[in-house]
Amino acid sequence: MLIKTSFFHQGYTLLGRSSIAFTIILIIFYSTSFWFSYNLAYFGLLAILLSLFITHHLLRGLESNLSCNLCSFFFKGKPLIIYRHWLKLEQNTFVFGTYRLLYSAIDNVSLSPLGNLIFKSAALSGPSTNGETNPAAVVLKLPISALNLKAQQEFIALLKEKCPQAKLSPSVEAILTKPVLNSTAYIHILTLIVFLAIFADIGHATFEYIELLKRYYLSQKSASEQHIAQAKEEYQSAEWLKAHCSRFSLVTPKLLNNSSTAASLFESRSKALWGIGETQAALAAQIEAAKLAPKSFKINLRLARLYAKLGRNEQAKKAIEIVTEKHKHALLPKLYTAGLLLNAGKPEEAKSVLKDYLSFLDKDYFSPPPVWPPAGEDAIHELFVRDDLEFLLSHLEILPAKKSK
Repeated sequence: MLIKTSFFHQGYTLLGRSSIAFTIILIIFYSTSFWFSYNLAYFGLLAILLSLFITHHLLRGLESNLSCNLCSFFFKGKPLIIYRHWLKLEQNTFVFGTYRLLYSAIDNVSLSPLGNLIFKSAALSGPSTNGETNPAAVVLKLPISALNLKAQQEFIALLKEKCPQAKLSPSVEAILTKPVLNSTAYIHILTLIVFLAIFADIGHATFEYIELLKRYYLSQKSASEQHIAQAKEEYQSAEWLKAHCSRFSLVTPKLLNNSSTAASLFESRSKALWGIGETQAALAAQIEAAKLAPKSFKINLRLARLYAKLGRNEQAKKAIEIVTEKHKHALLPKLYTAGLLLNAGKPEEAKSVLKDYLSFLDKDYFSPPPVWPPAGEDAIHELFVRDDLEFLLSHLEILPAKKSK
């Protein structure tokens, strides 16, 4: 006879583990472009169903006898996870995974605060002697919370019948006297429905967000290839999707208004606008991104680049100062400042900025030379994107500056 876990336990386990599969699917779509010819806005629900399907079969595999045997060295035949199957009852034993326990070997059954049935046996240690309180060893722990109350009571009644020699703790005995309420099952079902609805909403909202980023990206790509008409179409498509995002979703507004995701969205919008020649609107979008993510190194430096391209050097310097305040040891903002000063015909001021920066690092970061051990000097690790290098090379007068559209 096979004792199965409760419907609530199965649903809760499936939903909880499916989030891992869904995250992997999401990362695959976010990091690849094979799907760009499709509209991903409505794929979220399919991704949820796919993750549930994959997780269901993985969980069934993990609780199978094959998995128990393969991992027996670590888990002694116990299942890696409890999903649908709890115990298999036989004439003189019960089987947990492939781990067998004789009814006659059970001497004590208690309930832990975490809801586990703890089985103890004196078969290895022998009977109690004078002065010993409980020499019985723990041989098995079973999560009884995986069963509904009726199944719990039936199993404990079976233990009392099959293990008359076993002592059941008062907490275990108390389970037999609890009333079985139908309302509990209804609450569990309602809880699962709510969890599933939230999971589906998250899936739909995240894939809709990725589709929105894709449309802004395609607009940038078309503009970079000088297909301005197509770039404008892609931009309008992105704007339409943003204006018509799911109105009945609880997650979508929170996702789009979250400071991090919203800042990323405004920056993508700014890049698309710049590509189609809407420079002032692009600047306004980048300013909004900087307001939402004031500590972002990348976003604030891009804002400085846009100001500089539009000839607003003073505002560019202020944007760089914001970055410098939050990243005092960073080299890149200082190079930006020096580049702007050189471009403005102020080489001495540019040199002064870099000298002051080195003096600050000598006091606050670098160890005084010579350094021991040899080759153990402190180093500054800086990340440059292509736009940073292009900006610096043009402002250091190594490359000609690109004119704004």
